[in-house]
Amino acid sequence: AVKRFVKFLEDEKVSKVDPLIYSLLTSTDSGVTHSYKEAFTKEEIEQISDAMKKDIASQENSYKAHMYQLYLYAFSIFSISDIRLSSIFAMDVDCVKETLNRNNYKEYKVVVKSKTSGTDFDEYNITKYVKSIIDEVITLTAKFREKAPKSIANKLFITQNQYRSGIAQMNQNSFGEYFARILEKYNIRKLRPAAVRNYYMQNVSNYVFSNNYDPSLIEKLSNHSLRVHLTNYDNVDIKAFCENFYNIKIGDIYLKGAIQENSDLPKEQTVANGCGKCALKKCVLVGRLDCFMCQHFVTTLDCMNYYKSEIDKIDN
Repeated sequence: AVKRFVKFLEDEKVSKVDPLIYSLLTSTDSGVTHSYKEAFTKEEIEQISDAMKKDIASQENSYKAHMYQLYLYAFSIFSISDIRLSSIFAMDVDCVKETLNRNNYKEYKVVVKSKTSGTDFDEYNITKYVKSIIDEVITLTAKFREKAPKSIANKLFITQNQYRSGIAQMNQNSFGEYFARILEKYNIRKLRPAAVRNYYMQNVSNYVFSNNYDPSLIEKLSNHSLRVHLTNYDNVDIKAFCENFYNIKIGDIYLKGAIQENSDLPKEQTVANGCGKCALKKCVLVGRLDCFMCQHFVTTLDCMNYYKSEIDKIDN
């Protein structure tokens, strides 16, 4: 109902509505859902990576060392991209597609089957570094590919089955078991693998919000709608963000301007549609703050009619 009312205001040209409002005003079911928003810190992500490297170096079993190296590569991709863990282990060797090649500058994307339909495809933009990791995985698994069954021969993450002879496709469940052992063995905070994804997603929010970028950038970096991102991953204070992004104050405000009986300021310095005058010849306000919030604003009793006119504009 609120969304329809806002749309009505815009259609009737009563008010101009920022697109961000529509992203936030989206209907959800009445059931209460609790998203898992726990996230590792940057230091913990580095600790996990170092722990995996130590674990690989300590392995005498070459098959285990190979498998753990692949887990490290999967973890690296997981922590620096928006690709889901299930999608990482579902990737094919030819999943990387070139999207731009201009003057020796290239961009890439990963195409992988959707987690929901299993037949449709999801696309993720990736950095050159992520592509280099995928290339390393292709090289590392090349020796197993010729022996692999046809059903998995084209899969990216394959390894020697440590319990039975043959080649097996790796999956997020086995990764989860190994991940839990690493956290336990190296005394790192015990969170779910989802906390790695949350680390990336919350970094996206912090990057966009701290730089006051357009919130729609979140959708490009997270591969989610803004509403889904804010509901399931975000830990940023949306009130503080809106105040910074729009240069406004939400809640009780302090009007810094002065009220005087008379003013000697010249007519040329009249501001705010006649509601007062500015003590400065040039405005120093940043953003969309109103003159009334500026310490240099001065109004007098003879400006009362202008205030009434401004109030009428708002009422009408």
